[in-house]
Order: sequence, then structure tokens, then C-alpha cells
Amino acid sequence: ERKPELNAEIMSFRDYLLSSTVSDTLEVWELKDLGHQTAQRILHASDPLQSMQEINQNFPSVVSSLSRMKVDDSIKDEIIANQRMVPPGKSLMALNGALINIEDLDLYLLMDMVREELSLADQFIRLKLPQSAAHKILSAAPPAESNSFRVDFRSSHVHYLNNLEEDALYKRWRSNLNELLMPVYPGQMRYIRKNLFHAVYVFDPASACGAETIDTILSLHQDSVPVRFGIIMYSSRLINVIEENDGSKSDEDTSTLIMRLFLYIKETYSTQLAFQFLSDIHRLRNGGDDYSEEPVEVHHVEEAFVDSLLSGAKSHPQDVLLKLQKENLYKQEADENSRFVHKLGLYKLQCCLLMNGLVHEPNEDATMNAMNDELPRIQEQVYYGHIQSHTDVLEKFLSESSYKRYNPSVSTNIPKKLWRHWLSIYLTI
Repeated sequence: ERKPELNAEIMSFRDYLLSSTVSDTLEVWELKDLGHQTAQRILHASDPLQSMQEINQNFPSVVSSLSRMKVDDSIKDEIIANQRMVPPGKSLMALNGALINIEDLDLYLLMDMVREELSLADQFIRLKLPQSAAHKILSAAPPAESNSFRVDFRSSHVHYLNNLEEDALYKRWRSNLNELLMPVYPGQMRYIRKNLFHAVYVFDPASACGAETIDTILSLHQDSVPVRFGIIMYSSRLINVIEENDGSKSDEDTSTLIMRLFLYIKETYSTQLAFQFLSDIHRLRNGGDDYSEEPVEVHHVEEAFVDSLLSGAKSHPQDVLLKLQKENLYKQEADENSRFVHKLGLYKLQCCLLMNGLVHEPNEDATMNAMNDELPRIQEQVYYGHIQSHTDVLEKFLSESSYKRYNPSVSTNIPKKLWRHWLSIYLTI
């Protein structure tokens, strides 16, 4: 207590005395907490690096004293928490919270990184920021990459094909989320009766891209891929009118007609029949070809509508079609779909996939890759107990981090070098 600056030397001398007077023979049970005891000794040392070096170089002589240390519960809890983040056999190094690749690191690169951090900290201090605030900014998590924006698409304009938690098709699947943490063969999917993945496709139903998207959805659904599939449709023509004159006056086009008939079939018959109606349109448009670039004509839509309703219609499908066209039923709902897509900013992509809000390409390969990218995030949330059996996964992700509008021209992925450049400009003003 009288010479705190000599604490490290005194502890080393104590270890020497203990090791010289006590037998080096240890029982097996005395070694069970040796790792925790060593970590605690290093953490409590006045010079942790020096203490680590001495223990590594003289471990046999200090192991007896280490084995008799009482381990604090806080040390054990911290080590367990670290083991959850760092895989076994791996090492991690961070500078102000930024991870560094140890394999590519050398002394000169490390010095450059330290100088850059010090320079950036100096800029913050010159802005009269407190040192604690500057440290928090430097240690803040990096902004999300532009391709990891979650778009908040929650609305009544989303039409889902299935529901893994309620549909009879999935009643034999397990509901235990711990299945996500079990090892599986590479590429093998986990069939869990929980809406973990929401694949919502945004497209113009009269476009060639829309045809491919519908076929992708129905194919994946038929293969029982554990995803909840949904669509948001819009009219490209109405979007153009909105861009020009706020859409105050707009004539009906083929896309709007498709949406109106889709809504009628969904509400009158079933969602599955409505999706099949969309597929039939493009089957008739293609005329036997795999995919045709020819635009969808009104007669394709009308013929598909009649074919879809022939088996179960209470009245003749032609009469229903004439009534829908005459009375403009579902016209307002169809127009609101397009306005919603315009509000989200997704019409610029023509066709896209929102996997739990993350923007991707709408093809089948991109869908599977999007699932694989999202899986580790869900597994981590399940592991820490943040996602449980009653958790609405989509609601959780979009409530925590999402944007109301997608704009690919705006990116928050700003390197620290640009921060320093902009701060320098600000300080010269």
C-alpha cells in the first residue's frame, strides 16, 4: 500500500516465494479455473502487457500461485460473453472499436492507424468537444453499407402468398427456434414454422421482369422454401404521371387493370388463385416461349381472368369482368399501390426483392443468397434471446433500423478519411 508503483514487482516476488516453498505438484481439479485465474491476474496488474509477458515466460514457476487465486464472477461472465463473439481458436484486435485484420498487420501499418485516430481525435477536440464525447464518436459503430438499407415497407399494400405460422402446409414443421443453432450440412435449409424470412417482391405486373418474378415466387413456394412470400405491385405508367403532374389525372393502363382483377380474385376467392392468375397472364403472353419481351395486352389479362374463374365462379366470368370495368371497382386501391411504391422510391429499380427490408435482385439465386446473408443475423438474435417464439421478426428488424424511402444515390458508408477531410474544411471556415 505504501509503494503502489512497485505492485507488479512485489507480486512477481510473491509468486517466486510461493513457488519455491510449495510443491509444484497440482491436482487435476486445481487446473479447472486456471485460464480464468491467469486472465484475472493480467487484468488486475498495473502493467497488463508486462504481466502477460512474465506469466508466459515463467508459467511453470507461477502456476501454483495462480491456481490458488479466487476468481471473480465478473471475470467469468466477461470471458463467456467474449467467447460468444469470437470463434474458438481465433484472435480479435480492435482500435477504437474498428476491427483490424491481424494477419495483414505490421508495426508500420499499426502506427499509421494510430496516427490517423489521433489526428481525427484532435479535430474533434478543436471543435470544443469534450474528450469523452470525442472518444464515443471514434468508438461508434461504422455506418451501414448502402446495400444493407432496410426499407420499411409495412402496409396493407403487401399481398402475402403464405404464412408459415398459420398455413396447414407447414403444420408438421418444428417451431423450436433453437433448431437455427444446430449444425446442418452446407446448403441445407432449416424448416421452422416461424416467419423468419419475409421475401417481398416489388414489380410492375405487366412487365417482363414481373413475369419472371411471379414464376420465381411460385417455384420457390412449390418447393416449400421456408420463406413468407409477398408482392407489392405498381403501374410504371402511373408512376410517370405522378412524376409529371402528381397523378391528378391518370387513365387506366394494363398494369392497373391487372392489379384490380388481382384484388377482386383475392378477396372473392383466394390468395393462391390470385397469384395463379398473374402466372396465367404471362403464360398466355409468352405463347409457349420461355420468356417473351412482348408487352402484356389487355386480351391476355381478360383471357387469364376468365380461365381462372371458370371452375368456381358463381356467375359467368365475362359478366364479372364487364361489371368490374364498368364500375371501376378496386381502381382506388390499385392507384394507391403505385403511389406507395413511388413513396418508397423503389420504382427506380423496376423490380426488386425486399428480404426483411433489405434490397436485393428479384431472381431465385438472389433470393437464396439473401436468405443466407440474413440467417447469421437471426441466429445471433436467437442466441442472445432477443428473438423468441412470440417475436415478430419483421416488426423487430424494421422498428430497430429501417428507412422510409430508398435512394441509391445517398449512402452513409463514409470512410473516416473523409470525416477528417470534411472536419478540416469546417475548421477553416
